[in-house]
Amino acid sequence: MSIFLLLLQFFLSLLLFFFFFWRRLKTDFESPVIFRSGFLMIMGLGIGELLFVNLIPRLFPASSIFSYTGLWFWGALTGLSIGFVVSQRVFELPLYEAFEAAVVGFLFASPILTREWVYSAIALACYYYLRGRYKSFMWYKSGKVGFAGLVTLGLFFLVRSILALSGSNMLVFTGIGKVEVVLCAALSFLCFFAVYNLSESV
Repeated sequence: MSIFLLLLQFFLSLLLFFFFFWRRLKTDFESPVIFRSGFLMIMGLGIGELLFVNLIPRLFPASSIFSYTGLWFWGALTGLSIGFVVSQRVFELPLYEAFEAAVVGFLFASPILTREWVYSAIALACYYYLRGRYKSFMWYKSGKVGFAGLVTLGLFFLVRSILALSGSNMLVFTGIGKVEVVLCAALSFLCFFAVYNLSESV
């Protein structure tokens, strides 16, 4: 693939991320604040990916349970998460509103670079379905924002964990071996646990 096409894909993915991130938060925050916080997340994503891909292979040897193939994904996710926490604290964004904005922006932007259109389309369909229905769920007592994003992400990591456990070659974004099972299962649990806590808060 030519450098021009790579740059074009990168630009389009950034455009989609910033647009949907801004769209979700524009009612309550000024555009400069939204774009600065989004920039911190993207910067964290890039730095995290570079560090993981270049440093971890030097520190940990590949084995039957650990491979380097999906390091870029976990590096990007770690960097994005750190960027999110920093931007949420610095700009005092509401936690779950900003979280959902980041999730939606990522789901729209990621297929441009990863070409995982089907998985992203399913995740987006799940998110928008839950977003339109979650207040009608009797057991979700608080009715607070955050349910749709947390459940969507929880299901994403749950499916990813199952695929990693089964050794399926359909693994979304390519995994890092059997270690993937533990990491994804833990993140899925955290997402659903956060949903439970959110449902109980009034």
